[in-house]
Amino acid sequence: MTSTDTTEPTDTTTGPRPFDELGDELDVFDDVVDPRLRARWVEARRAEGRRRLYVICAVVGTLAVGVIAYVIAHSSLLGAGTVQVHGVPATAASEIRAAARIPDGSPLLFLDEGAIARRVEALPTVARAQVSTELPSTVVIRVTERVPLTPRPNDHNLTYLRTKRDRMGHVLPGLTPLVEPVETTAGGAS
Repeated sequence: MTSTDTTEPTDTTTGPRPFDELGDELDVFDDVVDPRLRARWVEARRAEGRRRLYVICAVVGTLAVGVIAYVIAHSSLLGAGTVQVHGVPATAASEIRAAARIPDGSPLLFLDEGAIARRVEALPTVARAQVSTELPSTVVIRVTERVPLTPRPNDHNLTYLRTKRDRMGHVLPGLTPLVEPVETTAGGAS
């Protein structure tokens, strides 16, 4: 009697096999498949792998550049360090800086320049304000001041100026106080 071995050889490797060993599976077809076609198939598989690698590298590189840009934009490297005020005397510049309310170190790329200009323009002495940023750490506020005009009262504008003073609260120097007529009642009531 002859005994036959029914046990199969065990594969001791775990996981996928390296790409170089994939070609060994096709050795069975060597006598059927032309070697040139087999070489083209292997080259196409390698090119497919390279394309995947290029796509993965491009995605990882793009994400890395985005993260680096985000970190730099939000760091103190591009933060507000100085606030320059142009167009006003030095005494009024501190009042404008206080009205602008720009936190020290806030990122310049994300400053709301319009909101800062509106806050500065709310001051009674400011007619117009322009806000710009200069990298790496400067905020520039250009201010146009209001020029107060004091009209001289005359016969033509006296009523108008008194209305501005009394009803609107304007300060108009040189205008005589309004004397309200005192209403008197007749002494004898019937």
